[in-house]
Amino acid sequence: MRNHWVWLAVTALFTAATFVNAPFPDELKLQHFPTVAIILGMGWSCKYFRLADLSFFSLLAFLWAHILGARYIYSFVPYDAWAMAIVGDSISERFGWERNHYDRFVHLLSGLCIVPVACELLQRLGGMRPAGSALVSISVVLSLGALYEIGEWQLAMNVSPAQAEAYNGQQGDVWDPQKDLAMALTGSIISSSFFFRRRYTSVPSILATSLATEPVHFPLSSSRDPRSSTQQPTMFITLDGIDGAGKSSQVAMLCEHLEGTGSKVLRVRDPGGTSAGEAIRSILLNADFSIHRRCEALLFLAARSQLVEEQIKPALQAGTVVVSDRFLLANVVYQSIGSDLHPDELWRIGEWASGGLRPDLTLLLDMPAEKAMTRLDRPKDRMESRGLDYLEAVRLGFLVQLPRAAHHTAIINADRSIQEIHNDIVLAVREASQ
Repeated sequence: MRNHWVWLAVTALFTAATFVNAPFPDELKLQHFPTVAIILGMGWSCKYFRLADLSFFSLLAFLWAHILGARYIYSFVPYDAWAMAIVGDSISERFGWERNHYDRFVHLLSGLCIVPVACELLQRLGGMRPAGSALVSISVVLSLGALYEIGEWQLAMNVSPAQAEAYNGQQGDVWDPQKDLAMALTGSIISSSFFFRRRYTSVPSILATSLATEPVHFPLSSSRDPRSSTQQPTMFITLDGIDGAGKSSQVAMLCEHLEGTGSKVLRVRDPGGTSAGEAIRSILLNADFSIHRRCEALLFLAARSQLVEEQIKPALQAGTVVVSDRFLLANVVYQSIGSDLHPDELWRIGEWASGGLRPDLTLLLDMPAEKAMTRLDRPKDRMESRGLDYLEAVRLGFLVQLPRAAHHTAIINADRSIQEIHNDIVLAVREASQ
């Protein structure tokens, strides 16, 4: 179900097939103007801004319903004949309908199916929260419906006035546009009620095409000017990424490299690094415990707070380079994905719990979740046991939240040899320290 291009190609073939022995060929051409526009838009999305499966297939379901209606210019969709052949009963006779209501059904479907897409775009591009995006999506559906009715009128009158009445499909109902919009409104209200708590991970569009199968490598970026030569050479460096990306090995290699250059180095892990932190860690990673996400997040914060005050701050004040396996970034990503905890709230509370301490450099080891899972040769902990889809979402979350994690950040392609990864890490550390 994940190959959107294949489904889009099938949809294009379905559209072409509607022209075979079409009962209304001239009107059909008009009907497929929006079809072509939607297919092109979805194709652009596949390449530059990959939609979640739910959004993509919801939009595809609406499009297929439209394509079917277009073949019969909506007014003549033979659903009564199909019902008679399948169940031996006429839908129109059963409900006392005097007109063909397939157009009403598709407008209802537009509300049901466009809301997921609107919610995703509003969250990913607009940064809206789930409840807000669900409410605004209703307005989006109504606005698109109104624009469609206006476009339908203009297209029919300017391209083919002779087919205008058949194309518009009013079937003698002067209130047809209003009733169509009422159906779209009904569908959008129903659909939006399911999206008040659904959160989409915000992913930059430039990453969309490569995230499914390919690792990402971005050079060092900075949120402030590099340190001047008069500043202390001490640094607080964190390595992060999904489980199986090789963080622990790279932390050890980086510490050895830094010690080889004459630096005094403290290696820590988060959660852990202190007696209290290690006790909390054993609870957090125990898959036998049932812990609410908010409780889970607070336990991570507590362990980190102790680590900062007991180990990291004293070491930095003594001129020691601190290298940590994970820090606040992981807390934000793992606890916000698939829950009602918002990343902004976790960043705010997390920064308070860490005493405002922010890493000088965060290195994100990036690789596909499926490949990372194959590297794990131990029983799965609480996070890993949530499944591959969860870890894929976590991977995307890391890429999105990384710029907030440290003064300097870099994404390292972890789907390579250990030495190649280490070389890039050393280079990023050297650049950040200049």
